[in-house]
Amino acid sequence: MSVNDVPPTSDENVTVTETKFNNIPVRVYVPKRKSEALKRGVFYIHGGGWCLDSAASESYDQLSRWTADRLDAVVISTNYRLAPKHHFPTQFEDVYNALRWFLRKEVLAEYGVNPERVGVSGDSAGGNLAAAVTQQLLEDPDVKIKLKIQSLIYPALQTLDLDSPSYQENAQFPFLSKSFMVRFWSEYFTTDRSLEKAMFSNQHVPVESSHLFKFVNWSSLLPERFKKGHVYSSPRQGSSELAKKYPGFLDVRAAPLLADDSKLRSLPRTYVITCQYDVLRDDGLMYVTRLQNAGVRASFVELLGLNHFMETFNTIMSLNNVPVTSDENVTVTETKFNNIPVRVYVPKRKSEALRRGVFYIHGGGWCLGSAALKKYDLLSRWTADRLDAVVISTNYRLAPKHHFPTQFQDVYNALRWFLRKEVLAEYGVNPERVGVSGDSAGGNLAAAVTQQLLEDPDVKIKLKIQSLIYPALQTLDLDSPSYQENAQFPVLSKSLTARFWSEYFTTDRSLEKAMFSNQHVPVESSHLFKFVNWSSLLPERFKKGHVYSSPRQGSSELAKKYPGFLDVRAAPLLADDSKLRSLPQTYVITCQYDVLRDDGLMYVTRLQNAGVRVTHNHVEDGFHGVLSFLELSISHRMISQYINWLRENL
Repeated sequence: MSVNDVPPTSDENVTVTETKFNNIPVRVYVPKRKSEALKRGVFYIHGGGWCLDSAASESYDQLSRWTADRLDAVVISTNYRLAPKHHFPTQFEDVYNALRWFLRKEVLAEYGVNPERVGVSGDSAGGNLAAAVTQQLLEDPDVKIKLKIQSLIYPALQTLDLDSPSYQENAQFPFLSKSFMVRFWSEYFTTDRSLEKAMFSNQHVPVESSHLFKFVNWSSLLPERFKKGHVYSSPRQGSSELAKKYPGFLDVRAAPLLADDSKLRSLPRTYVITCQYDVLRDDGLMYVTRLQNAGVRASFVELLGLNHFMETFNTIMSLNNVPVTSDENVTVTETKFNNIPVRVYVPKRKSEALRRGVFYIHGGGWCLGSAALKKYDLLSRWTADRLDAVVISTNYRLAPKHHFPTQFQDVYNALRWFLRKEVLAEYGVNPERVGVSGDSAGGNLAAAVTQQLLEDPDVKIKLKIQSLIYPALQTLDLDSPSYQENAQFPVLSKSLTARFWSEYFTTDRSLEKAMFSNQHVPVESSHLFKFVNWSSLLPERFKKGHVYSSPRQGSSELAKKYPGFLDVRAAPLLADDSKLRSLPQTYVITCQYDVLRDDGLMYVTRLQNAGVRVTHNHVEDGFHGVLSFLELSISHRMISQYINWLRENL
């Protein structure tokens, strides 16, 4: 079970069970309130690029129980086998077989479902599968019950043209970039990276299949306002060998937009959700046009940025928040330190000695997350229990509503409060054994507040250690070797990092664009590059033949409007050596597959050059955010190493 999975737990409104439909695991959500009438039936298919997630994921569990309760419907949330272990058509067949089982009269009767009120829904890859199985049912003489509706939430519907306007406009967009989407598509069919490379260059459809482009010709299928002056050109022809080896990418069961009109006109009423900032937007729009042209009642809702996307994503993430719950080992409470909300984790076992104190700062690009997220709650209680330490997990106000220096100030004020003698005494913490830790943006804030404490005459208690987990430490050069090598890497791409950095300072997208092109530092600040010159600060093996060139000069206006990106409190690598040499013992984790890798490596070099005791843990098989993937053994290995280092040094 993944860390984001939840058990099948009934509540006061919905009974939740697990079973199998034709050997496919499903979750069943049945409303508890009595009803004389037969209920609606909703068959839901989760997303995740055919590679990730399950019906047990907390977000899907929450959606299914809300749907069951508010709609008074029986919801079947299906699983299916995933890539890369299983490729097309396995996912399609699993979903189709589970749906066929549900549509048997005796099964519908068992769950009290009206056979005339059954629909299929899914999001993203689940939307793809929903559209595909709905089409397949039309050709299945053994299925007598017809679907009343299909609901497709930002669905992936075609593999032929990955250069439509939405792919062009959102190619670097966070959360689902073009490169990430292409990787998902190719993994659906094979682990052979040659297909991925061909799809990314839009050069994968052989000439003998070129007649299929009529089904996905966006120049004729998109409403005018979505073309936005784009000029259509036929995709370049690809290799026949690829299509012979992996014919699935030309199969209508994988690409429902390839269905001809004779099939489309028999489909049920359809609801499609598309999002403006989504590479898959045009897939949904073209399907709506084709369905309407075929006489199907099809409508769509366009989410055109009704909410700022960071706020929207934070709302989604909050579904993974957990309440303040003590367990047999740790007492968990919430309070405020200098008006900043924090969670406090105190071991229950008795101790005659004063305990260590760990002040933890969560990541999330200064825009997302909280101490209440399940992954941070687990890390904090594990640290408290295994280390016999008091852990303070702090919150801070987030962008885009709040910009720098708010996040820094919130964390700093909460830490100063914790470091008061009377507060440490209240929690039984040894004032000589206090440390600060944080990951990603939290690692940035940990480094920044640790530096700031050196200049604060009112804080008498000194930190014993700082622990920085894949930290973001500099804003000046977003073209170091690690940025170049991992620019398209999932979880944290270069484009997403530039977006997070810029959101920290402003919602003005001009800063993001300048940072992405590495052209944002004005000539009058060029002296700062000496602090982040990777050609002199990176170990030789990380340079890998890269040639250093000074970043291009940027606009003085940007630096005047948003001076924060040149502030040492935002970019701790900009601190001079006289400050660094006074820092406490430091532990730095870097991951090979992480755009931020070189930030951590350069800080290690500069700290060591300044005489600071540094332990550097470089994880060769690690990637950014890996501590959050608790289903992976590497995550537990790194957590154990982190806690063991704290045990030995704090």
